Amino acid sequence: MDKWAICNKKGDFEGISEKFGLSAVSSRLLVNRDIVEADKIREFFEPDISMLQSPFLLKDMDRAAALIADRIEKGVAVRVVGDYDVDGIMATYILTDAIRSCG
Repeated sequence: MDKWAICNKKGDFEGISEKFGLSAVSSRLLVNRDIVEADKIREFFEPDISMLQSPFLLKDMDRAAALIADRIEKGVAVRVVGDYDVDGIMATYILTDAIRSCG
C-alpha cells in the first residue's frame, strides 16, 4: 500500500479552515500549493471559464479543428481515441459528445 505524506510548509491552516469552512487537510494542501491569498483561494474553488487559455495556443489546433469540421460537413466518421485515466476519459467523452452534437 502506498504511504502518503503531506509537506510541512508553514501557514495559517486554522485561519484558512475557519474563514473558508475547509478541513485542516484542505487548508494544508492549499498552503502547499502557495494558494494563501483570499482571492486566490476563492478563485481555486470557484473557477470561471474565462480563466482558461485559448486552445488555439496548442500547436496546429487550427488545422485539427478545420480537419474535424471538414469531416463533419462531409459526413465522414471520426474516430476519437483517448487514454484510460480520469482526465483522458472525460476529454474523450466531451470531444465525442461535441462531434455528435455537430452531426
